[in-house]
This record gives sequence, structure tokens and C-alpha cells, in this order.
Amino acid sequence: NGVDLGRFPYPMQNGHLRKSLEIPEGSFVLGTVGRLGPEKDHRTLLHAMAELSRKDIRPYLLLIGDGPLYSSLVRLGEELGITTHLRWLGARSDIPELLAGIDLFVLPSRYEGCPNVVLEAMAAGKCVVATRVGGTPEVVQEGETGILVHHGETNELVEALSSLLKDPRRLSEIGQKARESISKEFTVERMVQKTETLYEHLLQTKGFSS
Repeated sequence: NGVDLGRFPYPMQNGHLRKSLEIPEGSFVLGTVGRLGPEKDHRTLLHAMAELSRKDIRPYLLLIGDGPLYSSLVRLGEELGITTHLRWLGARSDIPELLAGIDLFVLPSRYEGCPNVVLEAMAAGKCVVATRVGGTPEVVQEGETGILVHHGETNELVEALSSLLKDPRRLSEIGQKARESISKEFTVERMVQKTETLYEHLLQTKGFSS
């Protein structure tokens, strides 16, 4: 997959978003984008938010997307006592602007292909914490452009998030490296170039080279 970097000017700020969502100035904001279905495992993320709160770390979380588990996830947030720090935004078409308003992107999926949203978050200059599933490890360089955790492991997710939220400088540095990685390897132009190279190689092996 490839990203159109023109949709993600960098650095890009969106302070208006936080004001519109009544998020206090100076707060850390996490974001996740995806269908509210079992495959995305928002339950583990909500439990991680509750554990962070017990550690006196209270970021806000933007949940972007809609799906069949919406009502049950809202109830879970209420049961965990974290409702005040959750923002349910539903399906949105302004993803670049929303990503500009967060500090850290989280994807707790149980399985993935090559998630475009991870590429987009990195293009926006955001550090990514994601599960080590599908094509995600091919995109996120462990410790360099993000942190990878095992799916369903709440404690591991909590540790990754808390370590970054306690170290804003590292969070920013990883986000910058994430943007650089996308600009070098995962732009639309680079994707087309790699695809052309692959086809040329396959044609040559079949004796079709000119």
C-alpha cells in the first residue's frame, strides 16, 4: 500500500479539534481508527485505558469508526469508569485532520492485512503502538517508528503506552522517524515503482525482456 503525502502536510496541528471535543489543554490524546468489530479488539484498548488511569495516567482516547459493537463498547467504558476520557466520533471522512489532533496512534487489532490507517498515522508524523499481526510489522520498525505488542495482552499495551506518555520527547522523535519512513518507502509513487520493478523481474524470468 502507499500513502499520498499531500493529504498529510507535516507538521500539521489541529487545536480546534481538542477544543470542540472539550479536551483540556495540555492533555495527551490517543487515537484509533477502525470498524467497531471484534477483529479490532477495542475491548483490550479500553481495559488498557482503565489500567493507565489506575497508574494516574489519564490520556483521552478518540475512537473513530462505527460498527456492531458500539453499544457494548460504550457500556464497557462506563463499567470501567473511563467514560469522561473517551470520545466516540463514529465514521469520519476527515482522517488527516483527526490524526493531526492526536499525540499517539493505537491499533489493537487481532488480525490485519496491511493496514492503511497505520501508514496514514505515520505519514501524519505520529508514533504508532500496534499489535504484531498481519503486515503491520513490515511497516512499523520496532522501537524506531513505533512499538509492537502482542494482541490481547493488556499489560503489554499498558506498558508501551505509559512508557511513551511519560517521555514526550521520545514520542515526538518516533513520530518524526515514522514520517520519514513513509516518505522513503510507502508513498504512492514508491508503491508504483516497486510494483513495476516486480512485474519487470517476473517478465524477465519468463523470457519476455526486450
